[in-house]
Amino acid sequence: HDHAHYVAAVSRRTLWALHVQGGGGRRKKTTTATTMRDVANDLSRELSASGVPLSPPFDDITYKLGHHLQSVLGITHDRDDDYCFALVYDDCVPGKERTYTLDLPGGKRHLGESSYCGAVRETREESSLFLDEPWEVDVRRVRK
Repeated sequence: HDHAHYVAAVSRRTLWALHVQGGGGRRKKTTTATTMRDVANDLSRELSASGVPLSPPFDDITYKLGHHLQSVLGITHDRDDDYCFALVYDDCVPGKERTYTLDLPGGKRHLGESSYCGAVRETREESSLFLDEPWEVDVRRVRK
């Protein structure tokens, strides 16, 4: 994926539920169809509330988590009380099950580029979101 179709705010709780239910592309043996459907319905409602044009019924939608988002969820698994910025990729093929992948911006730094500047650039390239300079300066000042 080069550019997201949509950008959404999704609760970490819902993302974590998808992650542990096998949303990383592999379904756990203990996962029931009902549990996966419940998680998919919750996620569909959250994405719809963020402006992603999904229409019911949500039962035929499959969600996958990209590896960047899976990594962040694994590192921050103890935080489920807030929301996460997510890129949403429409992987749907007409006449087949609706499939969407959720991920975070990712990529490689350019030569001489700091990790922070690379993250800002990748966010802009993959989501068309521009971080305003006063916010960036405030974040850098707090991190030093």
